[in-house]
Amino acid sequence: MPWSGLAVLSPEVVDFASPKSAEDPMPARFMIISPLLAFSIACGDGGGHDAISMECEADVGCASDGGVEPNQPDGSPTPGVDASTVTFEDASPPDPSTVCSSGATRCSEDGRSIERCQADGRGWQSTPCADTEYCTSGRCEPQVCPPDESICDGPIARLCDALGSGYLEGAEEDCEAMGQNCVEGQCADSIESSRGAVCDTIECLEDRPESLVCGRFGADVLRRTRAPFQPGPAGVCDPGSLTEAAYDEALRMANFGRWLTGLPEVSFDESLNPRTQACATMMANQRMLNHNPPESFACYTPEGDQAAGESNLHLSFQRDTIVESVIGYFHDGGVGNRLDVGHRR
Repeated sequence: MPWSGLAVLSPEVVDFASPKSAEDPMPARFMIISPLLAFSIACGDGGGHDAISMECEADVGCASDGGVEPNQPDGSPTPGVDASTVTFEDASPPDPSTVCSSGATRCSEDGRSIERCQADGRGWQSTPCADTEYCTSGRCEPQVCPPDESICDGPIARLCDALGSGYLEGAEEDCEAMGQNCVEGQCADSIESSRGAVCDTIECLEDRPESLVCGRFGADVLRRTRAPFQPGPAGVCDPGSLTEAAYDEALRMANFGRWLTGLPEVSFDESLNPRTQACATMMANQRMLNHNPPESFACYTPEGDQAAGESNLHLSFQRDTIVESVIGYFHDGGVGNRLDVGHRR
């Protein structure tokens, strides 16, 4: 097999002999004494095969078939020389895919790291981008959007790609065209999805569309309950009870008022209902309000007295609805409420 390589001879006396010419049978002899002699050997026809690095001991040459064998000056094997000491090392050229221009940069296949060509041009060194960055055109850039998350771009719901480099084309939804609003990156019924939403800033409240505020007003305020009170059988001092629809109406109105100001929703503690109903019975029959009612109050009970001291109170002589009674708390009328706004705290 044709090959070329480097031969390294061990420190021995090397005796080469070869005839000067066919007419001169006297050989020219060269005596070389050196601790280490290195030279290049080429064998074969140079047919373009891979280069091979070779180490040879003294008196080791190349065979005509590309192998290696010990040689005497006349080409015959030298007795006592072990050809097994000859070794080969592969010196094939580097993989072209790893060859690069020193200092050049590119992005990794996953787009999360920068790869920089090493100084010798024989490989790439990878450096990850920060968690809030992605790689583009051989450099790290800040993410455009939160990866794999949906956001609202006005009435349009958009989906960010896995790298945070932009929004996926064809994945957007026009919520307005579907008669809905975009809420937290999803098209949803604007009224129901707004329940429980909290705002900590004036800007947040200002961002609420007029259509949403009006929609909440229609759903929470204009829905009225018929016959909300069910009187008890024991006469005027019997607290009676409110219907479930009446409680729902009162809660909707209270939470609508809180939502308008960015506060979280509240819920009923049903264990408080009996004593607050007793308080309402006292105020209705006495036809006046008092947070500290005396025992002389009409239909007085200790439970009603306790509730009077810890409750918002509203009295109407015009058969106000439940919604109108709750709105009465929001007004905080009276000199005593101007500084404390006690009904809204």
